[in-house]
Amino acid sequence: MPLTPAGAKTTGDQLSRTYSVADGIQHSVTATSWADLSTIYTIPAGDAIPGPYNPTSVTYRLTSGGVGSWGNGESLQFRGAIGPNNVGASGSSVDGSALANGAAFRWWCEVILVVDVTGASGSAAALLRGAIAESANNLIPGTAADNSVAFTAAVQAAGINTTTPTTFSIQVQWGGSAGSPTVTSYLTLYEKLGG
Repeated sequence: MPLTPAGAKTTGDQLSRTYSVADGIQHSVTATSWADLSTIYTIPAGDAIPGPYNPTSVTYRLTSGGVGSWGNGESLQFRGAIGPNNVGASGSSVDGSALANGAAFRWWCEVILVVDVTGASGSAAALLRGAIAESANNLIPGTAADNSVAFTAAVQAAGINTTTPTTFSIQVQWGGSAGSPTVTSYLTLYEKLGG
């Protein structure tokens, strides 16, 4: 990659093809409306430039995980937030009966974003996947007191404006507040996997 002289404008094709950043900042959500559970990262303007290894797309990944306390029969829904657009708001809900009331649990969630059309009216395919597992006992799938539940959602064409900075986060919302449910992230990993 050629060097950019001091004072010269840096263009997207000169930016690093891959990078990652992580943090251990905790975020807790008890809300029954959408709220950020992961740290909010920003995809820089012009960063989604296809590269020599994949000339048609650029891939980003956001991963987060942590613990929580299940409410009394309240569902928990996950989605990826990409600027003003969302990925996984349907099909990524864990039913309130999945875990026992008040159960301690651990969780992880990942959003993979593949930008395949750049520009102000760009588009991306996205995958959201993760799991919740009761954490006090050995896992026995199908038994609320000892359950483990996977979730996933995909979208073929989410809108993304690659000419401006775009925020990227994992959001959740509880189905209600009975039993004081809470979910907390312990870490977030943000990666550009290359182009």
